[in-house]
Amino acid sequence: MGGFLKRCFEKEKLKHIKLISEVIKTISEIIKLIMDLI
Repeated sequence: MGGFLKRCFEKEKLKHIKLISEVIKTISEIIKLIMDLI
């Protein structure tokens, strides 16, 4: 049971890491756009 929970937790952690990297990518794109406008 403990191993199963740990596996689920690892999967969730990977999902969060992917989500965070997507957000960072989006933010850097927005900053680039703003820099182009200024």
